[in-house]
Amino acid sequence: MERKAVAVGGGRMLKWGLLVGVAAVGLVLDQITKRLAEARMPLGRVYELLPFLSLQRTQNTGVSFGMLQGRTWLIALATVVAVVIIVTFVHMEKRPVTAGVVGGLVLAGALGNNVIDRLRQGYVTDFIKFPYWPNFNVADILLVVGVALLILLLVRGFMAAEKSAAEEVVAEEAAGKAEKAEKAGSLEEGRPWESGERR
Repeated sequence: MERKAVAVGGGRMLKWGLLVGVAAVGLVLDQITKRLAEARMPLGRVYELLPFLSLQRTQNTGVSFGMLQGRTWLIALATVVAVVIIVTFVHMEKRPVTAGVVGGLVLAGALGNNVIDRLRQGYVTDFIKFPYWPNFNVADILLVVGVALLILLLVRGFMAAEKSAAEEVVAEEAAGKAEKAEKAGSLEEGRPWESGERR
């Protein structure tokens, strides 16, 4: 019991450590790339790297990929909700250690775009450009990858819970059948004894 408690505590600490570490690394990477883009790329100018990939610095007052332009209060509310959901998700005991990594990715993406940049300058710097797609940045990538992994973890957790419940039902049915068989065997063994007494 004591070892189990230590293991659970250690796993929880590792999850939180991964969350903080991944979020910190993601935020640093996001902010460095944005500052480099602001320092070296004139606003609006396009730098073609590949036929399908260019760099173009733009200013975004919305959220990821230019959505919710100018809706500051809604963006702030969405960020608070995202942080609460992630903290709750990671805090749950049954979540795997990888939940810390997923939570760190989502937090880095949400805080990088919706808190740090808006407090510092009132808008978000985007600089990665794909054809027919709104410009984005490193925080957007972290957020999208984190949310995708979060959905995957939730689906896997749901499937595992369903499988565990089904196995529990099968085990209970098997135990019930074994108990009935044992009782029937006891009755069969008791009948010759009873008949002998009657004689």
